[in-house]
Amino acid sequence: MAIRAVIVWMTIVPVAIVNGAVRDLLIAPSAGDPIARALSCLTLSAAVLLIAKLSIGWMGPRSASDAWTIGGVWLTLTLAFEFLVGHYVFGTPWEELAGDYDLLAGRLWVVVLATALCAPRLSLRMPRHFRVPAHVAVFAAVTTLAWSSLTPAVSAIAPSGTDDDLVLLNATEVFRQAVDRTAAIPAAVLFSARAIAVFPDAERSGITYRGNGVISARGTSLSQWSPPAMMAFEGSLGLDLESQTADFVLIAQTGRGLDYLTLNRVANPIIVPIVPGALGHNARAQEHADLVAYMHYGDYFAGVTINDWTLGDLTAANARLYGRPYTTLDIVRGAGFFNLPPAARSWRKALSGYFREMS
Repeated sequence: MAIRAVIVWMTIVPVAIVNGAVRDLLIAPSAGDPIARALSCLTLSAAVLLIAKLSIGWMGPRSASDAWTIGGVWLTLTLAFEFLVGHYVFGTPWEELAGDYDLLAGRLWVVVLATALCAPRLSLRMPRHFRVPAHVAVFAAVTTLAWSSLTPAVSAIAPSGTDDDLVLLNATEVFRQAVDRTAAIPAAVLFSARAIAVFPDAERSGITYRGNGVISARGTSLSQWSPPAMMAFEGSLGLDLESQTADFVLIAQTGRGLDYLTLNRVANPIIVPIVPGALGHNARAQEHADLVAYMHYGDYFAGVTINDWTLGDLTAANARLYGRPYTTLDIVRGAGFFNLPPAARSWRKALSGYFREMS
C-alpha cells in the first residue's frame, strides 16, 4: 500500500508543475501574483482530491487508519520535495519557501498540504448518505477559511502593476550591464557591497534626477540577498548633462551606508554627498566610503557625486509585490515572509548569480 501511495503521489508532481506554469504564464500577468498564487493553490487542491478519488481503489486502504497513513505519506513527501528539492536543487531561499505559509498575507499553501493529508481519507468508501457531503463540506470549509484569510490582503492592494514589474526588470538589466566584465563597476566594489540600489530611467529636471528603483541588502554570504524593496530617489549632480534620463547605481560599502539607504532621512538629517565610485574592472574599492554612486547613460558608466539626495519608501509598491505595505527597512531586515513575484525573483537571481559565479 505504501509503495502504491508513493507512485500515486509521483503523478501529483507533474500536475503541480503544470499548475504552477499556468499560474505564472497565464494568470499572474493579468490578475497579479498574490491572487494567482491563491487560485493555483485551490486548483491544485482540487486536482489532489480528484487524483485521490480516482486512485483510492488501486492503493487499497482497508480502513480509515490506512487512508490516514496514505495521507501522511503524501504530506511528508510534499514537504520534503518543497523544502529539500526547492532549496537545494532549484535554489529557492528558505525565507521565500516559508513565505508560502503566511496566511495573513493571503498565502494558501497550507490548503494544499491539508488536502494532501485528508484526500485519501475523504476518498475512502463510506456510506452513501455520508460520502459526498463529506467531500463537499470539508473542501468548502477549507476554501472558506482560505478566502477569509486572503480577502484582507486582496482588498488592501491592487493587482501587481506593470509599472512595478517594469522598474524591477529595468533595474535587473542595469545591474547585469554594470557587472559585465567590460563595464565600469569593478568587482572589488561589488564584493564590498552591503546593499545595492538601482534606479533605472531617472528623469532629469535641471541638475536634479528623480526616479523609482529597487534595493536589496546582503545576507550572511555574498550570494544571499534580501528581497527587493521599492524606493523613490532624488538627487542633484552639480552639473547639467544633456541626457534626459539616466540610470543610477548606489552601493553601500559599510553598515552606516546601509543605514543611510534604509533609514528615514528624518532620523539622519545631515547626510554627506554620495561619492563617485571607482572605475575600471581592476580598480580597488574606496576605503572608508559609506556610499558610492555610478551613473549610466547611453554607452557610458561613470562615477558621480550626488548632492542633496533623498530616498523614500514606496510602501504602496511593496504592498503590490508582497501583500503588505512593508517599509524598506522591514524588507531588507527580513521582518516578514516574502513570496516573490517573477520580476522580483529575476532581480534577486541576478544578484545571487553574479556573486555565486564570481566567488
